[in-house]
Amino acid sequence: MLAALRASDGGRYGEFGNSMPTEQLKQARRQLVVSEERFRALVESTSDWVWEVDVDGRYTYSSPRVNDVLGFTSQEILGRSYLDFMSPDEADRIDGLFGYITCGKEPFVQLRKTCLHRDGREVILESSGVPITDPDGELIGYRGIDRDITHRIRMEARLRESEEIFGHFAGNAREAFWVKDLEQDKVIYISPAYETIWRDPVENVYQESTRALRFVHPDDLDRVLAAMQEASRGGTDLEYRIVLRGGEVRWIHARSFPVANSAGEIYRCAGTAEDITDRKLAEESRLRHERLQRDTLVREVHHRIKNNLQGIVGLLRQQLGAYHEFDDVLKKLVGQIMSISLIHGLQGSSESVQLQDIVRAIGSSIEDVFGDAVEIEMQLDSSRPHILVEEDAVPIALIVNELLTNAAKHGLRGQTIRLSLKDEGANTRIQVSNRLAEHTSQSSLNQQINEGLGIGLMRSLMPKRGAQLDFSSEKDGFSAMLTLDVTSRSQ
Repeated sequence: MLAALRASDGGRYGEFGNSMPTEQLKQARRQLVVSEERFRALVESTSDWVWEVDVDGRYTYSSPRVNDVLGFTSQEILGRSYLDFMSPDEADRIDGLFGYITCGKEPFVQLRKTCLHRDGREVILESSGVPITDPDGELIGYRGIDRDITHRIRMEARLRESEEIFGHFAGNAREAFWVKDLEQDKVIYISPAYETIWRDPVENVYQESTRALRFVHPDDLDRVLAAMQEASRGGTDLEYRIVLRGGEVRWIHARSFPVANSAGEIYRCAGTAEDITDRKLAEESRLRHERLQRDTLVREVHHRIKNNLQGIVGLLRQQLGAYHEFDDVLKKLVGQIMSISLIHGLQGSSESVQLQDIVRAIGSSIEDVFGDAVEIEMQLDSSRPHILVEEDAVPIALIVNELLTNAAKHGLRGQTIRLSLKDEGANTRIQVSNRLAEHTSQSSLNQQINEGLGIGLMRSLMPKRGAQLDFSSEKDGFSAMLTLDVTSRSQ
């Protein structure tokens, strides 16, 4: 339809009307419908709530998503103010903010507000919007979206609470906690207890991930390094020492374990380190006390055994001379019992039994029983141990006693029996030598070496390892040699 435009003088100067052909108009309307359907599909498919409000804050449009967000239908909120869905305090806060925004016709982004769900629970929304103006630029409302961030906010709050709890716990715990990123080979967290234990600033560890290794005791370093290699695979649990500045030594109990990501791949390693020095010292003190009690009891038992044996020796000595035909047997028996008594006496008065002490004590006993002098020569290396384990002390004492008894019994009366104790290589040798009595022939001596002289007894007493017994005869003498590997037998 066309209408003529006329000038003031009545002259015609133009026409106006709908100049768009009818078909084009229909096409434009169809495109508008399609565009509206696309917009509606997009609005209804998004998880956010799309809305429009007028200049007074009353809803003029709402997408169906409001039902999921606040529990109301779109129709129920149309015409109502956004303040109707808040607590009074929150409404006052948001109204002030919105008033400031509308005065400047400004858009707003991620404005956080707390609304009330239909069931009364609080819902935290993140709101963004842009102003709507008329052709004259006057503000007529706002269009925007609200996103429900309640779950995210609560998770963030829980995370902050967890971090606060962990920080409080780590800050007050005696153990040092640490976490290391294996790919970067870098410590990403270490608790303040590190400074207390190592007396070294934690900043040094962040700058140098192996900083703590500088303090490990040299004797423990290899074990610690080996444990570090295992930490990323199966975890570790070990105790070691550190040396602080100034030389103070502290004991550490360290544990570590691998940490896997969501794909099951080991990407971090975490652990704890605790100062257990006080516990170690207490444990060592307890063990020392227990050893002291045990040793005191053992020494008392040895002392009583020694006294009982000496009593028996005293009774046997009373019989010497009463029955001359039994004197040799009694003297031998007295010597054997005295040897055992001497060992118990040494064990009762000292924590260890020295080989040289045994030799001296038995030599003195032989002099007392037989009246023959025993000359002892010692050539021992003072840097080597000559301590006998408890199970070897009595057998070796009996063997030495048997050798000296035979030397006194079959040697010249009034002679001096020679006994030498020497270190030769890795061994210590005890050699007993004497001159034979005139009535003892070389052939009878050989027979006695093979059949007599208590050799059967001595060989039965020989330690199962590190010991050897040899005999030899000369023109007018006899020699016996007991070879011991004392180093391997020492306590």
